[in-house]
Amino acid sequence: MRYAIAVAAVAVAFIARFVLASILKDQAPYLFFLPAALLAAGVGGFGPGILATGLSVPLVFFFIANYGAVGWTEIANGAVFVLIGVGIAWIGERLRKARILALTREAHLQSIIDIVPEATIVIDGRGIIQSFSATAERMFGYTAAEAIGNNVTLLMPSPYREEHDGYIKRYHDTGEPHVIGTGRVVAAQRKDGSTFPMELAVGEIWSASQRFFTGFIRDLTERQETEARFQELQSELAHVSRLTEMGGMASAIAHELNQPLAAIANYL
Repeated sequence: MRYAIAVAAVAVAFIARFVLASILKDQAPYLFFLPAALLAAGVGGFGPGILATGLSVPLVFFFIANYGAVGWTEIANGAVFVLIGVGIAWIGERLRKARILALTREAHLQSIIDIVPEATIVIDGRGIIQSFSATAERMFGYTAAEAIGNNVTLLMPSPYREEHDGYIKRYHDTGEPHVIGTGRVVAAQRKDGSTFPMELAVGEIWSASQRFFTGFIRDLTERQETEARFQELQSELAHVSRLTEMGGMASAIAHELNQPLAAIANYL
């Protein structure tokens, strides 16, 4: 695919230069092929860049330039173009490797984020979602494609939704953290509009002079339901305990009353 792009780029450059041959004649024969070499190297790296350069030279020699009598000027032009093409190919290869490394690191980071039990969401300094973990997808009902690019207020009910951008602006202006580095319990909103309590911890990171915020979210619905049920059980146990105490008291009173009656019965 990378080499096909190189061939296609050279073909487009050749057609454009050939169409304008009557106007340009033999002036600047390699001008249209430089963008082709740039595109091939930028997309495919060293190999496609060299291929684009190698295809351009014979096309110019046989079909565009008037090289009936080859002179030093024509040779110099060709040599300069080849040197430029090799340089472009080398730079393109460096950029391709850097791009692959960045994508590999991003995929590695995403794989780590996806196995964290808490939902993990990364936003930029404007509150725009940049990363949305698999746990977050299950928790909120949005896919990563639906969430990324939207403001994080998408996941908040009122009044948090209206207040959030103000929190970010205040932090940018004053530098005083109110949530960063601490945990707090707030309400969240799913895609279907339902809300649930969540525990939110926010951290700040810097990357390439850009500020990002990472939020770790834990759904507290089950824990709060368990706590509520536990309180209900405590109330029921307290009620049963009171009834048991009252029963014991009644038994003691009955026993005390029964003793004189039994003595009288025995006497008679």
